[in-house]
This record gives sequence, C-alpha cells and structure tokens, in this order.
Amino acid sequence: MQREGSHASIATTTASRRKSVSESAHAPAPAAMPAFNPVAVALKKLTMAGVLFIVVFFCVALWLFGSLYETADHTYKLSVAIVDFDGGPVGSALLSAVNAVNGQRTFPTFHVLAANSTSPNDVLRSVFEGQYWGSIVATEGASSRFEAAIASADAATSYDASQALQYSGLEVRYATAWSGVVLPALNKVMQSAELIFEREIVAPLLTSGTAYSSPSAQVLADPIGATFINQAPFTQGTRIVLNTIGFVLPFLFQFFFLMAMNGLFLGLGVYRGMSLGRHLKFRLVISLLWTLLTSLCSVAWGLMFDEDYSIEAKNFFASWTVHWVFSIIVFDTFDIVTTWVAPQFVSYIVVSVIILSVSSVIWPLELSNEFYAIHYAFPAPATWSILITILGRGCVNTLSRDAPVLMAWLIVLKAGVFMSLRRRAKQGVVLAQVEEKPVATGEGPEREVEVERLGV
Repeated sequence: MQREGSHASIATTTASRRKSVSESAHAPAPAAMPAFNPVAVALKKLTMAGVLFIVVFFCVALWLFGSLYETADHTYKLSVAIVDFDGGPVGSALLSAVNAVNGQRTFPTFHVLAANSTSPNDVLRSVFEGQYWGSIVATEGASSRFEAAIASADAATSYDASQALQYSGLEVRYATAWSGVVLPALNKVMQSAELIFEREIVAPLLTSGTAYSSPSAQVLADPIGATFINQAPFTQGTRIVLNTIGFVLPFLFQFFFLMAMNGLFLGLGVYRGMSLGRHLKFRLVISLLWTLLTSLCSVAWGLMFDEDYSIEAKNFFASWTVHWVFSIIVFDTFDIVTTWVAPQFVSYIVVSVIILSVSSVIWPLELSNEFYAIHYAFPAPATWSILITILGRGCVNTLSRDAPVLMAWLIVLKAGVFMSLRRRAKQGVVLAQVEEKPVATGEGPEREVEVERLGV
C-alpha cells in the first residue's frame, strides 16, 4: 500500500512539473526594462533646481525691494527739533516755513520746542543722543543784530548773516539717508524761512525810500543765513559701502572657509572616532581664531581708507570686538546649516541669509514699512547700530537694545552648534565602526550601504 501511494505521489508531482513547464513555455516574455537615459534625468533634476532657485531668489528679492518701497512716504517718521530762541522776525520766519511743510508724509516731522524749556546745548545734545535726526534754531538776538546792522554802518560791517540760523545733524547716522533725506528737508525749510523774511521784512524796507549806507545795503541784499554744526562728521568715500557690501564680506568669509574645512576634514577622516568633547574644543578654537582674523580685516579696511577721519585706539578695538561678535554669529549660523541641510540646498539658504541681512542695514528702519520692524531682531542692524555709536564717538547710543539682541543670537546659536557637533561626532563614531567591519567579517557591501545611509 505504501509503495502504491508513493507511485501515485510521484506521478502527481511529475504531472504538475510538466504542466508548469508547459505554462511557462506559453507564458508571455517579461517586458524589457527601459534604457537609462542620463540626459533626461539630468534635465529633469536641473529643471527642478532651476525652479527652486527662481522661487527662493524671487522671495528674497521681494523682501529686499519691499524694505525700500515708498521710503519717501515714511519720511514723516523722522523727527527734527525746531526752536525759536530769537523771538523776533527771524524766528517768526522760521516757524512760518516749518508750518508750511509740517505734516507732509515726505518731510520729517518738525517738533517745535519752547525756548524757555530748553537751551541751544540741550538741542544739540538731543540730536547727538539720537532723539532727533536734526535741528534748526533761530539764534538768540538774531533779529536785534539785523536791525542794528540796518541802522548803523559800523554794526553792518561786523554783521554775519550766517549766525541768524543754526542747524545740526549727525552725518555718521546712515550717511546716505542723512544726505539724501534729512539734509534736503532742512535746507528747504531754511530757504523758505529766508524767502519769508525777505518778503515780509526786507522788501518793505527797500520800498520805504530810506537811504542806507553801503554796508547796510549789503546786509539787506543778504539778510539771514545759516551755520551747520556737524556733530559727527563722516565724509570718507568708503562710508557708502560700510552698511552694504561691508555686511556681505563676513558671510563670504565664513561660508567658504566652512565649506573648505568640512570638505578637507571629511575627506581626511578627521571626524572619525572623535569624541564630542574633543570635537567641541577643536571646533571652538578654530571658529574663534578664524573669526578674530576676519573681523580684523573688516576693521583694517576702514582704517586704511579713512581719509580725513581719524579713529582712536579705543574705538578701533571696540569696532573690532563688534565685528568679531557678528562674525561668530555668522560662522555658527552656517555651521548649523551645513550640518543639518543637504548640500544641494545650502546655497539657497546662504544667499537668502545674505540678502535678508543686507536689506536690514542698507536704510534706516524708520523709513521702511511697519512690517520690517522685524529687522530689529536681526543681528546685522544691531551690529550696525553699535558701529554707528562707535564711529560717532558715542552718538545715538542704543547699546541697551542692541547688545541683548547679539547676546541672544550667540546663546541660541551656540546651543545649535552643540547639537550639530553631537550629530557630527555620532556620525564619526559610527563611520569608524563601519570601516572596521570589513576587516572582521568581510561584509563590504553592507559597509557601503551604511556609509550611504549616514551621508558621510
């Protein structure tokens, strides 16, 4: 019985095998795999990269142009102090000129201060401290001096028309905004005041038929003028690049150095098996020394081309310190980015960071839309604001606002660097273990898969 069952089982198995062979013979052949086309794949990836590049650049360009959009309509946010210390026709002409333009969006807001509640030195101090962008005052006794010059030839000989009005400002405080926005507004007001004075005071005197001496007639021809008090001169030609290209260079310094360092260290296996503690010390020393050197370069350029501006030793070292702090912030930012972001996307972030930083310092934040008040939280405006104080020898001191901003960035970024170095150290240890594997087990393909998974 067992033998008969065995024969039956063998017969069944043979029949099923014959059936499988017959079915496989009549089964359709598998479809051929499409040939790999490297050109098509490359074009597809290039198209995706190009689209992403355009989107990123378009967005950051919108931010840049938006920060400068309709800045003239925000001029009213700038304050200018006006004081009539004269109390006569000269002061009245000044106030009339101010009232004619005050309240316009394209002009600074002129704040008329009471003469009995302030002094000329107080006005200058308020401009120096940054409370006002400029000031115009009718000097005490200006009208009396004019009247005396009309009445007496001796007084007319010593009369100085430029002493009737005084205006002040800080050239170092955004030099382009000062020369392009604030100064033209001050000049327009003073010119209007002179025209009003000539129309209301000088013209009636000339038509009165009174005979004037030659010196007095000269006074009537040039009755009043103004004297400029520049509390923070800043005339060197390089001033226009300090808050533009000057803020691009630190980013280029740090980014290309980091790319070179990471490439060399990964290629030579420096990170393999390195502990976190040693990695932290190693990276910290390199970052501090490199940023110290590059920040010295930034300050040295300004010193080499300072023209007639002389910088004191204490201001030099203060500027160097501020540049150093900013360079450390930039270095740490890119250190974190190059750790966590895939290499093919790093360039997009770097370009975006550079453009956003430059857009936050190229123009006074007061002249931008309210949305861009977020720039106050960026490290670049805080750095530039402190540099203005240093270059202006103490003017517009906002250190109580700017120093905490830079300190906060340092703390947050150092924490981020610590997490990034933990990741680098962990990858280095795993990679060292993977490289030892083929020696013990000979599992070469597994090592390649593991290395590819780690991305190192």
